[in-house]
Amino acid sequence: MKVLVSVLLFLAGLGSVAYSYVASLVNLAGDVEQSALSGDDASAFAMVVDFIMSGEVPQVTSYLYFGLLLIALAVVNLIRRRSNKTDP
Repeated sequence: MKVLVSVLLFLAGLGSVAYSYVASLVNLAGDVEQSALSGDDASAFAMVVDFIMSGEVPQVTSYLYFGLLLIALAVVNLIRRRSNKTDP
């Protein structure tokens, strides 16, 4: 049961991190679309290249941090030992 809970927490964390990156790319695509519709195609291409080369943190950081927290909880849940309460 402990392993199943840890795997589910880990998958939820990965999903949250993936959502953060996908949402960031969707926001970038909206900005690029606005730039391209205004007739400045070179600026739109430069915006995409700058985003890729900068390696910046996604804009939806709350999901990123929440996903990392879930992953950390999954790992800690697997590592911690259950205490034996044999003392009266």
